[in-house]
Amino acid sequence: MTHHIRWMNRRDMERVLEIEQHTDNPHVWSREDFITNLRQRNCVGMVAENNDWTINGFMVYELHKNKLFLLNMGVTPESRRQAIGAAMVGKLLGKLEVDRRHMLRTIVSDQNTSFHFFLRSVGLKAIDVYYGHFEPDDSAYVFSYDLLDDWFTQDHTMADTLR
Repeated sequence: MTHHIRWMNRRDMERVLEIEQHTDNPHVWSREDFITNLRQRNCVGMVAENNDWTINGFMVYELHKNKLFLLNMGVTPESRRQAIGAAMVGKLLGKLEVDRRHMLRTIVSDQNTSFHFFLRSVGLKAIDVYYGHFEPDDSAYVFSYDLLDDWFTQDHTMADTLR
């Protein structure tokens, strides 16, 4: 089944909230959380829908000077392991450029281990731990993909860099 990833609109909110309720995230967003974030100028919401226009996933991310920051993401339980999440992260990775936004970051509760495994499977690495980030007994892992790390590990010379 193919999926189309498009910008989120107001009509999508009920379905997005429904999906959010079924994620493994211990810090579920409310309608107000979505609205507050999506009203920010640098915040973008996207949904993944299948051929019959059923929304099966969503993501919310922020645009920063040198990075994209994934704030929230969810896929319906029945649609997991069908590459929907990978397609959404792939969409974000496709927006990265060496000379502009070269990094994708997210912060994930240490309780959300299924999302940890997913992020690793799509190429992000855990690079830091924020102890007590969400609550005193709930730390968070910072996951990152940096295009520059990938780019500099390839066989590039200084002449390539200057071109």
